[in-house]
Amino acid sequence: MSGIFNIKLSLFIIFLAYAFTQTSAKNITIAINTTPISMKLLNGKVIKLGVVRDRPLYLKFWASWCGKCQEEVPHLNAIYKKYRGKLDVVAVNVSLNETMQKVTAFKKKFKLVVPIAYELSQNIAAQMKVVIVPYSIVINRKGRIVYKTFGVKGVNLQIEKLFLYK
Repeated sequence: MSGIFNIKLSLFIIFLAYAFTQTSAKNITIAINTTPISMKLLNGKVIKLGVVRDRPLYLKFWASWCGKCQEEVPHLNAIYKKYRGKLDVVAVNVSLNETMQKVTAFKKKFKLVVPIAYELSQNIAAQMKVVIVPYSIVINRKGRIVYKTFGVKGVNLQIEKLFLYK
């Protein structure tokens, strides 16, 4: 009897873990922080999080050593090109071991056209509760997270929703 119980308990835990990772943040919309966070990009521009914005924001947390992150570069570039001028897209590098040279080499090798934030302090990743890469976060014009996911599952749909319901 305990064997069946253990199997059922294991399946329930797996279901909860899957449901948690697939839940749209729309159900748990929160302010990023009561105090706005600034993120400096490699090109010198500054992006502010947690404030009302002119455009929504798509953040992709990544590291150059991450194979899945490398696979997602074409998707990230496509989103950037499709919504240029309507959606801010930023690739946030979160590896503590990355040097600026590694980040720029990655950008060149994989033809990444998206602006990059080089974050050594891990502040932004910690604020956003990012514990794995690649990780996607979609933020609306009000500065609120509307979607979070590992990888890119559901990202296109969530970005489209931002423009359907202004």
